[in-house]
Amino acid sequence: MIGRAIMLALGLLAASPARAEERADCTPRSATTATVAAIAGDPPAWTGRCVTVTAVGSGRWLYESVDGFYRLSREPGDPASNGLRLGLDNLTRTIAGFPELTVTGRVQDCEAARQAVEASAKAGEIAMIAGYCHYFSGAYLWVEKARRGPAKPFERRTRVRGEGYGDLSSGSDAWARRALVEQKSSAFLAAVVARDRQALAELMAPDPTDALDLEAARKAAADVLGRSSVFKALGLSSQRIVLRRRGAGDDGLDAFACFCRTADCTGRWPIASFDVDNLPSRPYACIRVADYVVFQKGLRPVIMLPEVEAGLKEPAQAAAAPL
Repeated sequence: MIGRAIMLALGLLAASPARAEERADCTPRSATTATVAAIAGDPPAWTGRCVTVTAVGSGRWLYESVDGFYRLSREPGDPASNGLRLGLDNLTRTIAGFPELTVTGRVQDCEAARQAVEASAKAGEIAMIAGYCHYFSGAYLWVEKARRGPAKPFERRTRVRGEGYGDLSSGSDAWARRALVEQKSSAFLAAVVARDRQALAELMAPDPTDALDLEAARKAAADVLGRSSVFKALGLSSQRIVLRRRGAGDDGLDAFACFCRTADCTGRWPIASFDVDNLPSRPYACIRVADYVVFQKGLRPVIMLPEVEAGLKEPAQAAAAPL
């Protein structure tokens, strides 16, 4: 038995109550109107203050603009460090879709919250913070009240706007494992065109010699070949692109292969991994090729399908400057 208690802190005020406004209740009447960009651009100036922010919400964040999705964070693990995004905590559930949200809450800092939780631990106890700061760092809002407005779907971006924008790249042909991704994606496409469910299942099963793995992969293969599948319009000559996350090392295997569902996807390919969602509105359909750890058998390259979730609206026009 490990004689230690684990303390779960769902939300502690990160700032010491130095100002009167930090000691008072945080309500829409007492709040200061602010923007995501103002808070994310200078968190220390806002930490501890009660604010009301109106912006587009999605997941567990507020976004100043669509660029808040695509601009990369300056600090690892700190989404707000891109200057256009702010975390949310004390939500009953993550935000579905892309509604306009008016949120009243207190600006907090994850590092200060962690320090407060750790300081409260007694000798021999392990302190662990839950909620937003369990996964992320940086500035966030401890939500006291939120009002959901109309949907404000942003259009996805299709053009890289300088360095630090969009986390996907077609990368270099010198990547040692590109040939394997090309090989696997070609085999996948051939199996789709031939409607070869068994071949698809073997490509998608973590361990094709395991009966349970293979049966689950057969069900996934049936979806790929289904009447409503985004892959059904593909042909052997369909345009294709291999995309990797920026900064990925040369040794690992984790990449996307996207196939064009229309005559030409120039200027329409995804520039961010969250747009690899295989929504029916996309002009492309993608697979992920990655190493999978098979118990007692080591790594095996496996084809996986991105999960379909609510995504940014498909733009009507292709990008002026293609990826």
